[in-house]
Amino acid sequence: MATRAIDSHALEAGSAGPRAVVFVALMVLVSVATFLATGSGAVAALPVLAVAAGYAIWSLPLRHSLYPFLFVSLVVFEPPHGKTNEDLATSAVYQGIIKPAYDLVYENLNKVTGIGALRVSGGELVYLLLLALMLVRFLRGERIDRRHALPGSNVLYALCAIAFATMIGLEVWGALRGGDVRGSFFQIRPLVWVPFLVAIFSYALRDERDFLVVAVIATVAACVKIALGAYVLLGDIRPKGVNPEYMTGHHDSVLFIGVLFMWWAAWLHRPTVKRLVFTAPLSLWLIFGLVLNNRRIAWVGLLFSLLVLYFLLEGRVKRWATRLVFAALPLLAVYLLVSRHVSSGIFKPGAQIMSVAQQKDASSIWRDVENFNLLATLREHPIVGSGWGHEYVEVIKADDISRFMPQYRLVPHNDILWLLGVAGVVGFALLWMPMVAGVFLAARSYRFSASARQRTAAATAIALVVLYANQCWGDMGMIGPVPTLLLACALALAGKLARATGAWPARAAVFARHPEARG
Repeated sequence: MATRAIDSHALEAGSAGPRAVVFVALMVLVSVATFLATGSGAVAALPVLAVAAGYAIWSLPLRHSLYPFLFVSLVVFEPPHGKTNEDLATSAVYQGIIKPAYDLVYENLNKVTGIGALRVSGGELVYLLLLALMLVRFLRGERIDRRHALPGSNVLYALCAIAFATMIGLEVWGALRGGDVRGSFFQIRPLVWVPFLVAIFSYALRDERDFLVVAVIATVAACVKIALGAYVLLGDIRPKGVNPEYMTGHHDSVLFIGVLFMWWAAWLHRPTVKRLVFTAPLSLWLIFGLVLNNRRIAWVGLLFSLLVLYFLLEGRVKRWATRLVFAALPLLAVYLLVSRHVSSGIFKPGAQIMSVAQQKDASSIWRDVENFNLLATLREHPIVGSGWGHEYVEVIKADDISRFMPQYRLVPHNDILWLLGVAGVVGFALLWMPMVAGVFLAARSYRFSASARQRTAAATAIALVVLYANQCWGDMGMIGPVPTLLLACALALAGKLARATGAWPARAAVFARHPEARG
């Protein structure tokens, strides 16, 4: 038997050799023919590069494909446009590198390639390919991604499945009530990927070691994004006499603050001089990015995330943080008072925080009217909602913004109030349960953690969910691809940590039966 097994393996290896030679020869011929037809070495190399990339994706663990895609997705951005939707950024760095990469990842591919059937973005196509590869490997019983992998928490996967089923139910309900099906795709498109992205992250990333790699990728991506954004803003747009309202994107606050929080939490859980030497300049760079990006909701998110960290801390570090907070309160009060009258320089963040509290600018007044209309929509269908594809009821007419946002009544700024109107109390609870479960699992993992790294990871997972909710309340976070990616990663991390720390043991059942009901 052993001899036959050896012979069969040798036969397979011997037959694979000629096939590989034929395949390589065929690729060389294709490349030569392409070069002769186009005269371009770069174009001639594309078939070889495409096949090599396909082979790597097919044969390597899934995480090796996920890492570079995640980096590109977090780095690329679209700066603000002019009044006629023209590009304000005209430098070669933006037009030649950032814009093409952004279009490939986030724009529908039919606009990029001219192929009408490709009505998905490049990022969504990557999601589909990763899901297909996961399914193939599962059906074939391959263990390449499962070796030394820690399973996640079954309760999280069950709630993600329920949330997806709820989305489908709301789609059917909205269509039966005469909703705009095409418009509903615009509403549901980013949100529907959350359960699938949780599955991809949970499958591809084995344990906290791989999530540490993701943390490094997010850190590098945030720093590079700030550098590119500063170049585009200060070296490309402002020299034209234009002062745009933001630098990179509306939703990058979640990335910048998430990375900032993670390194602050890492230092507080292990406060060493060596770590402080790294964390201090990194923090200054990230804060510089927040100032340039000019989103006042960012400072609200930073405050909420720090509150999360404060309530999680224990022991000596908690007592030290409490003393520091009380000592800083008088200085903070003076800083905010001065910021009411001085809104430039170091007082700009304080002025933005005070503007959130005062709500006297035109944008805040407009959103107050919008929130009133969203609450009126909820009152019409409080239990099961209106379903996807329906605009919110405009009881009070605010300034017309349809020339800038034709679909503003389909996706308003306050996603949470809007989702309550679309899904009702019942649907909202089912859609939001994965986030609640993620916070629950991460909080328990924090208490069960045996290392500073695990406590930092658990605190960061909670902070990312809080930042996502803050973005949803203040600025359309549910349609943002970057917040969606980071939320899914946070939920997958919470599930893995819960199993690693014993916060959600393997024997815990999702739907437990009463003992008397057995047998």
